[in-house]
Amino acid sequence: MAESQNVKENMELLRDQFMARRFALPRQILATAVRRQELPADTDIELMLVITFGFSWFHLLTDNLDQTETIAPFIQHLFTAIPRKHQA
Repeated sequence: MAESQNVKENMELLRDQFMARRFALPRQILATAVRRQELPADTDIELMLVITFGFSWFHLLTDNLDQTETIAPFIQHLFTAIPRKHQA
């Protein structure tokens, strides 16, 4: 992964294809929750995805997948302090 970051084309593939596929289903789930009014209409879905994937990748890349006690508090906080879209 670290070596791959030095190659611009690899990073474009990671961002534009690999991560896009990984974000697709969670994005759809969150959008459905917004439509059902289970989440506020101004929920920043993209920010929620980035925050969640950042948390997950941190644990993956640091070989810390067994540290499951942080998952519930993380999710609780994320859905208590739901990121909102800023109005310009």
